[in-house]
Amino acid sequence: MTGLAISFEPLHVLREFRAFPGAIGAQLEQAGFDVLSLDTCAPFEDGATTIREVAEYWRAECPSLAEASLILGNALGGVVAHELGPHLSDGVVTLTVSAPSKPTERLRARFADVIAAVARDGIGPAAGLLESLAGGIPAPREDDGYRTERAMRGRLVNGLQALMEYSCEHSGGGGRHIAVVGSESQLAGRDDVCRCDSPKLIELSGAGMRAHLDRPDRVASVVGTVLEKDLR
Repeated sequence: MTGLAISFEPLHVLREFRAFPGAIGAQLEQAGFDVLSLDTCAPFEDGATTIREVAEYWRAECPSLAEASLILGNALGGVVAHELGPHLSDGVVTLTVSAPSKPTERLRARFADVIAAVARDGIGPAAGLLESLAGGIPAPREDDGYRTERAMRGRLVNGLQALMEYSCEHSGGGGRHIAVVGSESQLAGRDDVCRCDSPKLIELSGAGMRAHLDRPDRVASVVGTVLEKDLR
């Protein structure tokens, strides 16, 4: 099988592309896919304030979206993938991990706590708070170069604010959607997933926000099923 998979990375202050798509990307490459990973949050450094603006940015900057057969997204990246759904063709499959496309008040309150920590304590402690809430296996760090405090603040504050304010206005998606969540997540869980596109919801027992790191075997099985059945 060959094809193009485009991955929308999660919200991060320093880039973590080894964490997502990580092993998922490696599995897809072994199956013959080309995998393109996008730094989803880059537009927040330049003043974007909404999920819709980020989705439109990537529609303009990444023409390859029109050629993809599989869209991946984790956390905020998954919400951007969800927002792009109506623009995808019927044959495209979207696989999201812990994507809060319909955030509950509980989740909004936790994001608000992190934003308040930025103003009170600074970027470092606030990012640490978000990391602790994500729980599970820590995401690998990959420092891809110097980033100013202003840029990091834009990513963290604008990104979380965009998630808090996101309200899906779609009546359905353009393809099939598999949504993976962890049963023990302190952030995005099953109740935070929008149902407008009738996603196949898979809740992994014992996994947290980073279900793909907490239960890599189970997620690999989900990806295998997507390759064998959904993309045939």
